[in-house]
Amino acid sequence: MVLAAAAWAAPVAVSAQSRGARDEVEAQHNQGNRLRQQGRNVEARDLFRALYERTHEPRAIIRQGLAEMALEDWLAADEHLRAGLAVTGDAFVQENRARIEEQLRVVSSRVGTLVIECLPEGATVTINGDPRGRCPLSAPLRLRVGPALVRVEHPGMNPVEEQSSVVAGDDPTTLRIRLQPLVTGDPVAEQEAAAVNRRRARMFEIGRANV
Repeated sequence: MVLAAAAWAAPVAVSAQSRGARDEVEAQHNQGNRLRQQGRNVEARDLFRALYERTHEPRAIIRQGLAEMALEDWLAADEHLRAGLAVTGDAFVQENRARIEEQLRVVSSRVGTLVIECLPEGATVTINGDPRGRCPLSAPLRLRVGPALVRVEHPGMNPVEEQSSVVAGDDPTTLRIRLQPLVTGDPVAEQEAAAVNRRRARMFEIGRANV
């Protein structure tokens, strides 16, 4: 009889614990929403990020993206709003899809896509000084709208710097770069290459200042 009573009591305890966990999640969502309403978006972003890591709920990553949008962290907002919208069969997403998509359109006006096709394989790619991977890149890059200074380099090859302009929307800008073998012992050619790189860097700085 004691064993039977214990067996029946266990599901009740688990159910109560589950309700408590759900209540805690709801309380954190409410707290995060209040932080956003108060303009405390850094705190709201961090709260929703931690909440998503715990629950993997689409509404948590969407609300994180909305806080990032308020902070003008356009790339992060773009990534996280898209990730939330990609979840199918979720009640929150279905109910709020139109409003979320409206916010994503605002974010997308600040973000564009750059496709870099480069050779040889294994060459490193940096954009505005930030490492972005090796050729061939696994996917198109989402970047802030505006000038992008792309550098591709590989041992034994002449590095190349090209300035590109990233435009808003999902239609990509494509940049094709093929490195050539390094020719040593030609000081004139080396000076000319250095001058070209300096001119490209100055063009990038001027373009960035005008954004």
